[in-house]
Amino acid sequence: MPGLIVAVCGAIVLLEVLPRQNLSRELLEAGHFAIADTTQVDVARGSGNPTVAGVHASFQTADGGWLQTPLVDYEDDAQGMAQGLQTPPPGTRYAVPLQIIYRPAAPQQAVALVDARQWAADQRTPLIGIGMVAGGLTIALIAAAGLIRDLYRRGLARWRWYVEGPYLTSADR
Repeated sequence: MPGLIVAVCGAIVLLEVLPRQNLSRELLEAGHFAIADTTQVDVARGSGNPTVAGVHASFQTADGGWLQTPLVDYEDDAQGMAQGLQTPPPGTRYAVPLQIIYRPAAPQQAVALVDARQWAADQRTPLIGIGMVAGGLTIALIAAAGLIRDLYRRGLARWRWYVEGPYLTSADR
């Protein structure tokens, strides 16, 4: 069971990281750049220091329109955690002027350029996820093989039927 839990956790890591990396690479290759003139962060207060639960940016798109949208990484994460909107202090990660990269066809899918570069360059996290899946499944298969071997050795009739197959009589053939 612990092996399966590790494998599932690894799969969750991969499901979280790989789409983020693909979006970042796509935006870095074919996205449009903009500078956000205003940014606000949703601050989540947990045990300890406040953390960023959401980032909202307002920027001018290539067609001249203004758009205010949550950044892609934070649009789902902020639910239930946000304590209030604040303007980020100067010099912090999401302070203005914030460089934004977005899809021309869907400008609501915007990412901070610093985040896109960081996600696209991250090679360690997917390897950890793959290792967790592979290691967890290996442990689970070894444990299952050991259990089946032990059950077979005990001679339990139902396991013997699964391993050896049903007994056929001459009338069944």
